[in-house]
Amino acid sequence: MTHVTQRLEQGEDLALVTDAGTPLISDPGYVLVRALTQKGLRVVPVPGPSALLAALSVAGLPTDRFVFEGFLAARGPARRQHLQTLRSESRTIVFYESPRRLAAMLEDAAEIHGGERDVGGAFAACGGGDDACARRDRSMHRG
Repeated sequence: MTHVTQRLEQGEDLALVTDAGTPLISDPGYVLVRALTQKGLRVVPVPGPSALLAALSVAGLPTDRFVFEGFLAARGPARRQHLQTLRSESRTIVFYESPRRLAAMLEDAAEIHGGERDVGGAFAACGGGDDACARRDRSMHRG
């Protein structure tokens, strides 16, 4: 971080980019931003694609009000506890989840929310010629 700070103090322009969505959304880049702003250095966002908003826009879920919860805990008990705290949330809830944990997360959500909510899934890697990486899933409504 010292190297970055020094370069900025010397008047250089630097950009933080990622191949995994918008930088600083569900990643620790805020540590860098906090350090730079505390030193009085200017940080400017560069508008661009957001995996969160792109997926939400085609998920078929209400988008007028939503809350982003980031990644849930990988372990079941902590994940279920977090989901339990969201039972009374009326806004659309958006999570990031790894493909290998998605099925377990959806099972926990169905158990805790009792099939009361629609689920939209945003998938980082869409294959097979899919036109959209987000789709509406009614699986939580199964009795």
